[in-house]
Amino acid sequence: MAKFEDFKIKRYSKIINKYPNVDYVYRLYKYHNLDFHNKNRFKSWRFLFRLIKADKANKDLTKIQFPKGAYNPFLTRTCKADNLNIVNNECLALPDSQLIPRKSPSELVRELEKFDVISFDVFDTCLFRPFANPTDIFYLLECQNSIINFGDYRRSAEFSARQNTTKPNFEVDIYDIYAELEKICYLKKEDAEKEIALEKQVCYANPYIREVFNLLKKKKKKLIAISDMYLPSKVIKEILEKNGFNGFDKVFVSCEQGYCKSSGVLFDIAKKSYPNTNTFAHIGDNEESDIKGAQKAGVVGFYYENCNNFGNALRPQKLCSPVGLMYKGIVNNYLYNGTNFDNARECFGFLYAGPIVVGYLEWINEFVKNHNLDKIWFLARDMDIFYKMYNKFYKKYDNEYVVTSRFSLQECLYDDFTNEILYHTLLSRTDRGYTIERAFNELNLSFLLSKLPKYKLNKKSFILGSNLSTIQSVIKDNINLVMDYFKDNNEAAKLYFKEKLGGAKKICVVDLGWRGSILAYLEYLLVKKWKLCDEVKGVLVGSTKSTSAINLISRGIVTPYAYDHIHNRDMVRPDGDIEFSSVLVLESIFTSEGNSLVEYHLNKAKNGVEFLTYEDNPNKKIIKQFHTGIENYITEFEKHHSKFKKYLPMSAVDAFEPMNVILNINDYIAMIIGDVLDTPYQVAGINIPIKNYVPIGQILLEKGIIKKWPL
Repeated sequence: MAKFEDFKIKRYSKIINKYPNVDYVYRLYKYHNLDFHNKNRFKSWRFLFRLIKADKANKDLTKIQFPKGAYNPFLTRTCKADNLNIVNNECLALPDSQLIPRKSPSELVRELEKFDVISFDVFDTCLFRPFANPTDIFYLLECQNSIINFGDYRRSAEFSARQNTTKPNFEVDIYDIYAELEKICYLKKEDAEKEIALEKQVCYANPYIREVFNLLKKKKKKLIAISDMYLPSKVIKEILEKNGFNGFDKVFVSCEQGYCKSSGVLFDIAKKSYPNTNTFAHIGDNEESDIKGAQKAGVVGFYYENCNNFGNALRPQKLCSPVGLMYKGIVNNYLYNGTNFDNARECFGFLYAGPIVVGYLEWINEFVKNHNLDKIWFLARDMDIFYKMYNKFYKKYDNEYVVTSRFSLQECLYDDFTNEILYHTLLSRTDRGYTIERAFNELNLSFLLSKLPKYKLNKKSFILGSNLSTIQSVIKDNINLVMDYFKDNNEAAKLYFKEKLGGAKKICVVDLGWRGSILAYLEYLLVKKWKLCDEVKGVLVGSTKSTSAINLISRGIVTPYAYDHIHNRDMVRPDGDIEFSSVLVLESIFTSEGNSLVEYHLNKAKNGVEFLTYEDNPNKKIIKQFHTGIENYITEFEKHHSKFKKYLPMSAVDAFEPMNVILNINDYIAMIIGDVLDTPYQVAGINIPIKNYVPIGQILLEKGIIKKWPL
């Protein structure tokens, strides 16, 4: 039987891994219909294969009919038009924070205030832990006690304590558990205090339930707490009060009363404490113990869906490291508690981009330390949110936000990097309807148009593969004229960079990706050409597998954090659509609300530097939503992670796993970034008016990554 189960699991995984959209819908189906699924496996398998068939035909999976009798979440949960400007697009467009439909705290209070006594479950209702599972905190105890595999010992000790106890109904307290643990490892019964201290440290208030509690308290209602727990009521009350739950009349705990909630007896005991009271209600997250158990005692149960039970099904299954489990718990509790109503892009920033920022910034600090560098430069514009979060949460080194761009640096390097620059600036415009005049205007080389007749070229001619080398010759042959034209711009750049160095001799230059050309440009300018500093080390979030990128990594000029074809090859994105959409996603969510730099201008009158930028950024509103989500995530994460940072290092795998999973769902990606405006073909240059920009959704459509746009 076990072999058959293994075979079934392997077979299912092999099938489902090919269809990420199907996997997403089918997991939601199982979550909402677990009993139905267990009793109707044949119907479930038929539904799964119908989803696969529909996915192969590029059909909308949210429109596929669920098995008869199963709950279909897509029928009732629709996207609000003002979230993504996409009307009637179900579920995937819905912000994650709205996936569990909860009443507002005031609405729930209006129902609860009808009762004389209201009881609250404690853990996972009043109080959260920042982990995916309650027992995940045993890892922290393992670190504190330096005991390998402590979690298994701790679980085994609790099981043995319940088996061996003479107390009624196998109810034990934490001291009974540690008495058993003493038989397994060197810990003593008194070491239970360490676990109690840790519970006090990690537990935090569920803001939704705390608001309900406080509203009821204002109405002078009698409030009590009831918990199935091995911690003493005194400890539980202390934790509750520490987290703002001041005013519980009594706390009833199974380990002291000898009965659990599911039996109904614990509720009976609580009721007997209030003999002159007629009506009782209870709110909790467990259907068996909090709802059915309450009903056995004549108590009306109000179900509060467990945030982790819902959210864990939607989180990456491979994310199982301790810091990954903390990520799951924090995002589940934040998004699904019922108080946060972020829009879809804020949720995206919170869930998928926030962990990348955390991991990258912590890694940068280690990189700077290990290479004995003086200063960090965060490059505009993709490092804007990284720079802000570094200085708010992670600052260890002197740092600057440096306004630069590939285009502005190329103006300083036409004579030294001629072929490299021309290859990328002109090739991206070849055979794409660009005239020579338009290209030269966008590259700020219009002063060379008068040279075209000498090369038998017309400014109205298109740039084609057949005339590309001749057009390049126009620039190469007049390189001295080009450099003279940009002389003041070069002086301005040099002056600006000298000011930003501030005397630092060894700097770390931080950028997003991908080939590392900007980092190579800066290394050459600062160290070799202008001799402003001694060493420049560049770091990227990720790189491509282009020869130039691999060479820069091999030379030590560039070090990628995650996507790296030399050191982190297992994290490299596949070629083609996924790699292309990955770049678009990361650039869209991390870019700045500010305008792109075109070039540096020297203000001789003021002996200073001015920036020439593009028109106003058309994506400000969208970018702000992403960045709000990122900041919300880091703020929430660091409330908990900062207490245990030395025990919970974040690897690049941990930081990127949430994003890697979601990047496979193309329609979802299109919903999130499709309205972001970008230049056609993502070309760089000057004087590209916003009216010529196109939505990324259109770019994804032209690449064949999605089947229609607008969705």
